Amino acid sequence: MKRRPPFCKSRNALSLFAMVVFALMGCNTAKVEIPDSYEQWNSKDGSFALDFPAGWMSKGNGNNSSGIAWAEFTEAGARIRIDALFGDAIKGDLANMSGGLVMVDEEDADFDMTREEIVHKHGKEYYEDKYQGYAEEDGVSMRIKLGPAYISGFAAQEGFSQIKGIRATVTTTNRGVTFFASCPANQWDEFKPVFIHCLKSMKRGVEEF
Repeated sequence: MKRRPPFCKSRNALSLFAMVVFALMGCNTAKVEIPDSYEQWNSKDGSFALDFPAGWMSKGNGNNSSGIAWAEFTEAGARIRIDALFGDAIKGDLANMSGGLVMVDEEDADFDMTREEIVHKHGKEYYEDKYQGYAEEDGVSMRIKLGPAYISGFAAQEGFSQIKGIRATVTTTNRGVTFFASCPANQWDEFKPVFIHCLKSMKRGVEEF
């Protein structure tokens, strides 16, 4: 029996690798269906409630004792993640008392920054570490039902996919709430109004005992 030359095995291995890469890239560029209706999510500790796309997979909790509440909604390459923490609200209060210098870089320090803007800027580093090429646009302030918010658009790479989305920080009496939503970059124009709707629908939830 004749043995294959070593270069043939290498070429076959490279071909297989290329096929796997292209297959993965093809999966990540698949279109995600744009939702046309919504369901209501209520955090059991009452820290937040909001609309989320009907039919999306949903999970989360609500826990007053630990000060941590979260929810996540996913569909293929699209995601909405909510985190509500006691600690983030405390960071904003401490920063306000020190003129904003504690929680932001000196070059960004501004005595006129709002509580939510300070927490928002401080939280950016987490996403820069998590996503390759993470970059945000300048943020804007807005008021939603849950409280004052600060919102930024972003672009990043997740695996083989380019994604776009919005990150928002909302402050309540005792919580800092992060809203993070992403979708394939080529569907951003379609998903942007969906994400904005979900963000603007956020309000106090009903505590469930």
